[in-house]
Amino acid sequence: MKRGVLVKQEKRNFDHEASSWDEKPGRVKLAEDVFSTIRREIALTKNMDALDYPIQGQKAHK
Repeated sequence: MKRGVLVKQEKRNFDHEASSWDEKPGRVKLAEDVFSTIRREIALTKNMDALDYPIQGQKAHK
């Protein structure tokens, strides 16, 4: 995308996309790898919650 050019993005239907998300093995492997790393690096407890998307108003880390 060129700098300064706005592209209209249609709102995506999460439920529709989520229904077939795990049909691609690479996505499942990535999710498993991310979770394995989190579990290895952080002492998880039952009192913790996780979000897999940026909180509104905060920029996602790249």
